[in-house]
Amino acid sequence: MTIITQQTATAVTAPRELISPDLFARVAARAAAEHSMPPDLAERSLVQTLTMLHAIAAHPGTTIHPPRVIDVTWHMLILHTADYIAMCDQIAGHYLHHTPADGATDGGANVRASAATLRDLGYEIDEELWAMIEATNCENACSGCDNKVPA
Repeated sequence: MTIITQQTATAVTAPRELISPDLFARVAARAAAEHSMPPDLAERSLVQTLTMLHAIAAHPGTTIHPPRVIDVTWHMLILHTADYIAMCDQIAGHYLHHTPADGATDGGANVRASAATLRDLGYEIDEELWAMIEATNCENACSGCDNKVPA
């Protein structure tokens, strides 16, 4: 089954508002605890995860390859399945899948291109986090999975 949705393309000005303050705090705390991240880094990373997901939802067909530090908080958010599904429904009208690009080794080109795409679309990015390409092998990508709905 394929669902096609139309979205208006607008940059999110407050990505933290895409989820409740309580969920934001829980996801950031879990990322900090499980991945030995300073709490402020986990929060910044989660803001970038939410920014990335909004961009993917608002601009169908956009593929984003996050650096590892942002991918970690995406994983932590997905673990809160009911909340993640509700957020996806709110911003995209469908579930936003995580699609690993297994084995991709591009030296960080995809991460740099993704940061440029977000900037070009009008999103505020955390330059320091998107520059952390040495911490990833670019195996994580999301394009909304062509609007596929899980079976």
